[in-house]
Amino acid sequence: QEVEEHNAAVRKWNTFRNPVTPLLKALYGHPDSVTMWEVKCDEDVKSVGFVAVGAEWPSVYFHPELKLLLIIYVDDFKLAGPEENLEKGWALLRTKLDIGPEGPLGMYLGCNQRREQMTLHGGIPANVMIYDMESFLEQCVARYLEVAPKGTKMKVQNTFSPR
Repeated sequence: QEVEEHNAAVRKWNTFRNPVTPLLKALYGHPDSVTMWEVKCDEDVKSVGFVAVGAEWPSVYFHPELKLLLIIYVDDFKLAGPEENLEKGWALLRTKLDIGPEGPLGMYLGCNQRREQMTLHGGIPANVMIYDMESFLEQCVARYLEVAPKGTKMKVQNTFSPR
């Protein structure tokens, strides 16, 4: 009996298209937990020497002594600057925040990241960070085609040339 009821519920669930349910309680405890986290994080980051870049760049900070730029997006922390100062910056942040270990480059804000070296004009070597959104764009196009009128086709453009 119980198995039949479960199977019936699963069959019914599988017939729903985009099932939605009202959210009656905050997922993370307090209804304003997002703001509470932002305020706490902002205070903690500033207390170890980082300075907010400005109101137009929320969650972006600079450490003037270590020359480090910090970007926070929810629970993702990106720290950039002189390589010899990165470890010091992470150590400072960890005195106030429970941050996990640094990880390899990966997906960030819908972009696949990779680090490369290039040669600038005059033969000057430079480290560059590539933010590749190709897979995200492909997902967007696929989703568009799912909801577009039947028979909609995308024109293939093969003439990309960098500036």
